[in-house]
Amino acid sequence: IWLRPPAARTSSWKSVGAYNPAFQRRGLAREAMAPVLDYALATRGCARLVAITDPENYASRSLTERLGFTFVAEIQAYGTVQVRYELTREAYAHPASHP
Repeated sequence: IWLRPPAARTSSWKSVGAYNPAFQRRGLAREAMAPVLDYALATRGCARLVAITDPENYASRSLTERLGFTFVAEIQAYGTVQVRYELTREAYAHPASHP
């Protein structure tokens, strides 16, 4: 998992994760993403984070929701239909349940 700083003409940060199937379903991705979210939202002051995933990737969608992201819409991205989630700094600062 890494957090890439914004390009010169954008203010968007990008977090990318790839997980070895041998280590899935152990809570490692959630544990790894919690400090990334904290850094982006609390330390760097990002107003919101966006997560985009394949609608049929139920593990990714479940993780995204457990991290506090809210489903926004189905979108066209990467040449196919994807689902878009968002997490605002306000929602992260006052969660119903924190990651």
